[in-house]
Amino acid sequence: MSNVPMVTFKVVVIGDYGVGKTSLCRRFAKKTFTFEYKPTIGIDILVRQISLPYIGKAILQIWDTAGEEKFKRMIPMYFKGANYALLVFDLTRRRTFDSVMEWYELLKGSIGEVPLILVGNKLDLEDKRQVDRSEAISLSKSLDTITYIETSALDGRNVENAFRLPAEYIIRKLAEEQVRA
Repeated sequence: MSNVPMVTFKVVVIGDYGVGKTSLCRRFAKKTFTFEYKPTIGIDILVRQISLPYIGKAILQIWDTAGEEKFKRMIPMYFKGANYALLVFDLTRRRTFDSVMEWYELLKGSIGEVPLILVGNKLDLEDKRQVDRSEAISLSKSLDTITYIETSALDGRNVENAFRLPAEYIIRKLAEEQVRA
């Protein structure tokens, strides 16, 4: 048995209400999905252990934040100590994409630069899409995010990657720094 402590990543998941943040978090952490919508009040924390290159097992501590306007002022206090963030919008609701910049500024203004992935959710509702993939990719590049990814919490498409890619990115960067040192 190894005495090496397990690495824990704090992941904050942000975005407007109803974009599917809670569904994404539950799909990833518990492998479940429900059609029932219950807005998050403040914060909900889920945990999942994963295996990562170079370090083996790691814990992802997922902070699912409220997206409603009335909670927006208290949300930044949950950002402290975050290793990375998922900024989620709903592919079927244009206004949630239009507010991505506001969420980005809130995050950056609270804790500075943090590895970020832009997530377009509800890919399973392709026929109701209101945000073009190329437009989302362009915004992702302008915000210097790790990447842009489209997900479906309903059928699980790309959910695993949305949470894993930033952790793998951080580990890879740390490994590169070690090699240069």
